[in-house]
Amino acid sequence: MGLINTMMHTILVVEDEPLNSALLRRRLEKNGFLVLEKDNGDDAVHLLSSLHPDLILLDLSINGLDGWKVARKLKSSPKTSSIPIVAVTAHVFPSDRDNALRAGCDAFIPKPIDFSYLLKTISFLL
Repeated sequence: MGLINTMMHTILVVEDEPLNSALLRRRLEKNGFLVLEKDNGDDAVHLLSSLHPDLILLDLSINGLDGWKVARKLKSSPKTSSIPIVAVTAHVFPSDRDNALRAGCDAFIPKPIDFSYLLKTISFLL
């Protein structure tokens, strides 16, 4: 089990690279999370009109609405503004981090992902 009691916590992974998505899903499920997956920003926003996960892991470079636009859209809506968003991205410059946080992401994790750091971040945000 992870650092927190993860039972009943749902995480939406928005990642367009199937291998990255599968890796995140397996590691998160192994730590007790329920994982939902979408591979583009438009489908993620649509899903969030009917579901309310506990946290979102959001790749910034995704098809459809990019991650920055998804974060802005979700944080501007009263229905989804309280959902923590963690940018998980290959964009690793300090300006990328600043832009992600300005767009509404609550945390920023560069790829390749340090999974223990990811779990600590999730624990902090849940």
